[in-house]
Parts: sequence; C-alpha cells; structure tokens
Amino acid sequence: MFFLQIFYNLELYFIECVQMTLEDIPKILCPETDLERRILTMPEILQGLMWGEPRYGHPEGKVVFHVREIYFNIDNLTPAPTSEDRIKLRTIALLHDTFKFREDRSTPRDYTKYHAVLARQFAEANIPEITEQVLIYRIYDQEKKSSRCPFFKNQTRQKWKVQ
Repeated sequence: MFFLQIFYNLELYFIECVQMTLEDIPKILCPETDLERRILTMPEILQGLMWGEPRYGHPEGKVVFHVREIYFNIDNLTPAPTSEDRIKLRTIALLHDTFKFREDRSTPRDYTKYHAVLARQFAEANIPEITEQVLIYRIYDQEKKSSRCPFFKNQTRQKWKVQ
C-alpha cells in the first residue's frame, strides 16, 4: 500500500504541474456513488476543490488533493467502515474543506463564517438527502464554539457516537 501511495502522489504531482482543470477533479477523486457524482457537478463545490496553494498543515495545496488524501485514510481504516458509513465519511470529506475559499482570512476567525459552517449551510440548502452528515456538522460546529469550555465540549462529544 505504501508504494501505491507514493505512485499516486507522483501522479497527482504531475496533474498539478500540468495546468489542472475542472475535468481532472473526477479523475482524482474517483466518485463512488451517484451522490458524489452529483456533488461534483455543483459549481461552488468545483470552485472550492480547486482552491488552495501549498501551506502549513496542507502541503498538498489544492483542496481536491486534501480530499483525496482523506479518501485514502478512509480506505485504510481498521476495521473497515460499513458501506453505509463509508458513504457518509466520503461525503463529509468531500464537503468539509471545500468552502475554505469562502472563509474571510483578513480578520480574526469568525466561527459563524467558518468553512465547516459554510459547508453545512450549503449541504442543508442543496443536498437534502444527507441529513445525518449535516447533524455531524452541527455537532462539529458546537465543538468549535465550545473549545474554550471543556465541560460543554465533553458533553457534546458524548452525544456523537460512531457506530
């Protein structure tokens, strides 16, 4: 698996060096469901996936490459998630960082305009069939807001159980 990861990283590096286009995104992410394919036709999603330059914490640069790395992590979870959980995890991975391009970086972070909040709002408005993933985003939002209050943070974590 290690050599496969190296080969894939070289392939992504080649795509990045040769003027990547929107048409390359499905080749990179290899959508597995009709839902993923539909999400990858949404202009805001495509714009967000193309956003990014190599930076601290994200040397891969564009969000599309970050999502692909998360997909590799999902592929290598032990024990492997059920097919239903796999779909949920991939959907969350696809949406979560895709709205970083909308986050205002000129001022201190405003968690009401945090990229995960923007992703949740987009999902609520445009992808109604992913209600459980939206719930996970709501809990994540609470976690971010409560990061300075350990008691509330622990209470929130107890509500979210991975099955």
